[in-house]
Amino acid sequence: MRPRRYRAKIEILRDVLAAAKREEKKTRIMGMANLNTTSIDRYLAYCVEHSLLLPQNGGFQLTARAEQTLEAINLVLSKGSQLNEAMGELVRLAGETPWGRGGGPILPPTSLPLEIDAAHPGWLTAAPGDSPASDETSARRRR
Repeated sequence: MRPRRYRAKIEILRDVLAAAKREEKKTRIMGMANLNTTSIDRYLAYCVEHSLLLPQNGGFQLTARAEQTLEAINLVLSKGSQLNEAMGELVRLAGETPWGRGGGPILPPTSLPLEIDAAHPGWLTAAPGDSPASDETSARRRR
């Protein structure tokens, strides 16, 4: 069995807008976007509230703003997949990252100021004294 893949909200919004492109009714949009009734109600309410869809003749019609939004979403998603492929290729070529061989994040999972690690050129480490916890807190934890 294939592992379940959850869609991001932006992907669901894209599916709803793409389904509504042909002035479809709610149940048709629900089926095309693969959503349940609770989710489709929430996404349709969001789209109507933000002037992406107009209720019309028992269905929904895309606005010009929705078409621009749909184009932007498709661009973002295509660039995101290209970025993921490039990052995967970089990991494959590098063979090892600071977090071990093979997979793992390319960038360190930190928002701290970084500096180049002298022992491993090209790797970044947290600058000294920039730990999230103060030295006093760290000392208490070690006791």
